[in-house]
Amino acid sequence: MKGSFPIEKFNTVRTPFYYYDTELLRKTLDTIKAETGKNDNYHVHYAVKANANRKLLRIISAAGFLSLIHISEPTRHAQI
Repeated sequence: MKGSFPIEKFNTVRTPFYYYDTELLRKTLDTIKAETGKNDNYHVHYAVKANANRKLLRIISAAGFLSLIHISEPTRHAQI
């Protein structure tokens, strides 16, 4: 699975910045879901601490992966 990085679009963007290929993320999540769905013993969980970007969390949640939150963490992540 390979994305295409539109480097020409970033010639004038100040750095550092984060670039997320959401289409590649969706394809990756679809592949993970398809492969792990073949075996009931596999369960994928996404740690919000890995990246709390709300747009990404919505995509991950829509794919059916739950974002687990530790009880001591702020509840703002609970409402994606």
